[in-house]
Amino acid sequence: MVKCVVPAGGARIGDTIDIRVSTLGSAKSLVGGELFIAPLRYEVRGPIEQDLPLAIAQGSITISNQDVPTNAIVRSGARMIQDLALRSYGSSFNLIINQHFAGHSSTNAIASRINQEWFGTPDLFGPVVATVVDDRLIRIDIPDDQRSNPSTFIAEILGYKISQRELGLPAKIIVNRDSGIILVTADVRIGPVAITHKNLSITTILPEPVASAEQPRVRQQEWTGIATQQRPSEMARFEDLLAAMERLDVSVEDQIEILQSLHKTGRLQAQLIIE
Repeated sequence: MVKCVVPAGGARIGDTIDIRVSTLGSAKSLVGGELFIAPLRYEVRGPIEQDLPLAIAQGSITISNQDVPTNAIVRSGARMIQDLALRSYGSSFNLIINQHFAGHSSTNAIASRINQEWFGTPDLFGPVVATVVDDRLIRIDIPDDQRSNPSTFIAEILGYKISQRELGLPAKIIVNRDSGIILVTADVRIGPVAITHKNLSITTILPEPVASAEQPRVRQQEWTGIATQQRPSEMARFEDLLAAMERLDVSVEDQIEILQSLHKTGRLQAQLIIE
């Protein structure tokens, strides 16, 4: 099975897109494989009324997770042979917020900033061009004097800079099972909890031995913190989770299980997203 996801903004002839390949049937591995030419068609009937392929896929297969050799990717493996563009603009268009930034607080913050920047005033009761529809959708009404050349208006709207701090986003942990990547925002908190994992145990030596060149102190951990600014408030929040996990020398899959268990018990005060 060969699939690719066209970017939200559409794609033009000649654009290349990563594709995902997986086995159907009895094949046990794609290691060292090569994808022959495969036509890609629109998955769901709708705006595309014909059955001609939109892209052609081909290329060398790369296994993204060695533990799952039946799933793979082909970098830039799909080449568009037809345009798949968005519809032309009328009197309005929609801004769709990425799901990881979705929320009523974030959409309201974005809409307020657009209205403030466009009209040059923070008056919340004045005229608006941006209206919040739901937690992911903002409708932008194009002013009458901008409809003859909407591209200039759209470029200005999309050029407004909005700090993520203004969005009021919840703490999140995003897990990608295929790549084994776990991303943790700096404001994640974890409640008091004791963690035990399979047959592993944590040994503490008191008093702690003095490190030397012959007997260095070795510290192993599966997590490391990434912060752009060393503010105590951010580091304290992240350290709660780090302290609970760093002593457990476990695989990524086991780390995900622990995170899911913490989330179910309500001790993980963050949104857990499994991709």
